Amino acid sequence: MGKTFKLDIVTPDRKFFSGESEMVVVKTPEGEIGVMGGHLPMVAAITTGPIKMLVDGKWLTAFLSEGFMSVKRDGTVVLVDTAKWPHEIKTSD
Repeated sequence: MGKTFKLDIVTPDRKFFSGESEMVVVKTPEGEIGVMGGHLPMVAAITTGPIKMLVDGKWLTAFLSEGFMSVKRDGTVVLVDTAKWPHEIKTSD
């Protein structure tokens, strides 16, 4: 297991995810970006699409609306309007 960091994914109505992660990958206007423990501080715009999180050696995928990601030494915060797990997404038949 790699170095972990605190990851929080927050929407206006709930804390969608809060826990330790080994890596997170999000879509930005310039392409995908991956963040691991010890990453230099930065802020990035996020575009609508999947977020992939490596948690306890397993990849978890959720779907986000546009927002921002703030990477600091003490953790990473993702702020978006909407975040959903695949089972929360309703599809039309």
